[in-house]
Amino acid sequence: MNKEETFRIVRIIAKAGFCSRRQAADFLNENKVVYKGEQITRPDLYLTLEQAKEVYVNGDKIKIDGDVTIVLLYKPTGYVCSHKPQKGQKTIFSLLPPKFHQYFYAGRLDIDSEGLIVLSNDGSLIFDLTHPSKSKKKVYEITIARPLSTKEEIKARNGFHDKSEKINIDDLILIKPAFYRVTMTHGKNREIRRVMRRIGSDVKTLKRLSLGKYSLDELKSGKHKVL
Repeated sequence: MNKEETFRIVRIIAKAGFCSRRQAADFLNENKVVYKGEQITRPDLYLTLEQAKEVYVNGDKIKIDGDVTIVLLYKPTGYVCSHKPQKGQKTIFSLLPPKFHQYFYAGRLDIDSEGLIVLSNDGSLIFDLTHPSKSKKKVYEITIARPLSTKEEIKARNGFHDKSEKINIDDLILIKPAFYRVTMTHGKNREIRRVMRRIGSDVKTLKRLSLGKYSLDELKSGKHKVL
């Protein structure tokens, strides 16, 4: 962010770490956001970073970190992607230093899945990685109960209607018997598992290798690196 540029207040709020950019308009309605004594209700208000230093949220002056930090985490199985886990659950943030505990994350994986999670202090960056309109490519490796026939592979690509949603796999490549590389440019809740279940071959293991331009590379399970 250039200090002389102007930015929408919703982006500034996201940058300050209060919420993601897609949640910022609601955040304005639900909280007291004030600039120079006037409450802000319009999400299209533009301010420079210097002006943003005079914005208060619920009485506290906001702080904007000028540097964007990106963290890549290899989530093991047994951990949930949540800032507020249920009792007895282990969260991905227990694998990270406290300074990253309020970061936004992209690429939610269920408790039985492993692989890449991208975290950042920049809500706009996470928005770009997660919003369906951006169609970011995600690559996975999965092991299933049995190999699929050619006909079943076609069914997986064509998809199904499940719980009023259309679910499908964009592409899958057989690596070895019952082991596939899967490509997705969307990601509804547990979509790969739901597609395979409809075909009749449950997913045994699921690992995300990449999300957009970010990838696991040589990162070990439970470890992270800062970009």
